[in-house]
Amino acid sequence: MRATFIIICMMLNVSVYAQELPLFATIPVSVDAQHTPPLSEKITFSYVSKNTELVVNTLQKIDNLHVQKNKSDIEVTLVRNLTLPGTPIEQHSKGSFVIDLDEESTQSFIKGFKQETHPQANTDILQNIQTYVHHYIEDPTYLHGFHIASKVATTKSGDCTEYAVLTTSLARHVNLPARYITGIVLLEESQRVHAYGHAWTEVWHDGHWKILDAALFGAKATQLFYLPIAELSNEGPGYMFSTVEAVNNFPAKIENVRNYFIK
Repeated sequence: MRATFIIICMMLNVSVYAQELPLFATIPVSVDAQHTPPLSEKITFSYVSKNTELVVNTLQKIDNLHVQKNKSDIEVTLVRNLTLPGTPIEQHSKGSFVIDLDEESTQSFIKGFKQETHPQANTDILQNIQTYVHHYIEDPTYLHGFHIASKVATTKSGDCTEYAVLTTSLARHVNLPARYITGIVLLEESQRVHAYGHAWTEVWHDGHWKILDAALFGAKATQLFYLPIAELSNEGPGYMFSTVEAVNNFPAKIENVRNYFIK
């Protein structure tokens, strides 16, 4: 299964820049010739995919995401901090094969978070979780594939998939429902736009899903846009099938990124 995921990453053109940012797949992206940076709170772009019908059916289920099918692409209008619809279910609050909370190494990882938490610490629990996971992984690399929580806790190594697994584990341990998300992130830096296949965590907090991204926590970006494609709904031994299904919806490229305006 690990080999399968690495092959998928290679097909998606993994870059050196992606390795520096603990992401796992670079996606070719272009900016509209008429666009004037920086990106605003709402953007539009062309989502080019060989699986147009499948992608449209998937994206149309996401609230606050406008999707229009064209002859050769899909036009997507995206707002910042977009999350998947729905409310927490039982799975979002307990351990599983992937989020193996009871394993010794996972418990050791969790214990470290408790030791770092004290009355003088930042009272924002979401920021504390991201900070702890961000610094816990000492070897950011995209060469591992997808490891379960106990393995990541032991190796302290991985890409965005491993950051998301640990973040989801820690959130559930502190009684915050959490789900592992696979999708696309668009990152603007120094007036350049980059796009990546990515993984992060959505945490239910104060009655809403909120994005936690320990991999990009503190990244030097003027804007970050998250396009969630799928939740890892199968957290059992067959979890890789769920991941591959999500990756199949990734675009071959993203074109004509621009700020949204009312015509």
